[in-house]
Amino acid sequence: MRRNKCQPDLCSYATMVSAYVNASDMDGAEKFFRRLKEDGLKPNAVVYGTLMKGYAKLNNLEKVMRVYERMRMQGVEANQTIYTTIMDAYGKNSDFGSAVIWFKEMDARGFPPDQKAKNILLSLAKMPEEQKEANELIGNAVGSLPDIPEPKASNFAESDSEIEDNDELSGAEAQSFETKLAASEPTELNSSILSDFDPNDEEAEDDDSNFGSFEDKQELALASQLLDS
Repeated sequence: MRRNKCQPDLCSYATMVSAYVNASDMDGAEKFFRRLKEDGLKPNAVVYGTLMKGYAKLNNLEKVMRVYERMRMQGVEANQTIYTTIMDAYGKNSDFGSAVIWFKEMDARGFPPDQKAKNILLSLAKMPEEQKEANELIGNAVGSLPDIPEPKASNFAESDSEIEDNDELSGAEAQSFETKLAASEPTELNSSILSDFDPNDEEAEDDDSNFGSFEDKQELALASQLLDS
């Protein structure tokens, strides 16, 4: 890039630092970090975080914290990734207490802990007291169970009840119909039937033999009238 008279920018240096970190070559990463500053560029949180990640991979907690202090001295604010990286470094050293401190610091700085930070905290909690504290910090109270909705009442019972009510109603209607039939007074229809009927008429006698007695005719007429009403 320099041979082509192209000046590398901050992104170019950050890429090189990351490449050396991924190769676990912290000497090469520190070399490009220095060259970045020599070219008048100011490292940002991404570059510092990349260095810290490299030392955390090597389980070098002292170097991780040294890079963090250098960053703070330069006035660069930490981001969520940096806090999680510090927690990871303490996690590799099985330091639950320090991980809790940085977990709270992350939250206090306005960065909601990500899933990796929560997993680190939970993995470090070995004792029951530590497990309880870890669960409280990530918002999952120990022993709490999700609310189980109450089962809905079956519609079958309601349907059976409705059927019984309908049966009772049908019986009541039938009884009411018989009562009306027995107690009803002669209506216009009844009067017309009575006036047209002549006991001495032979045709009437034939009708009686075909359709039954006079009382049967009256009941049929009343029934027809009640059904039509």
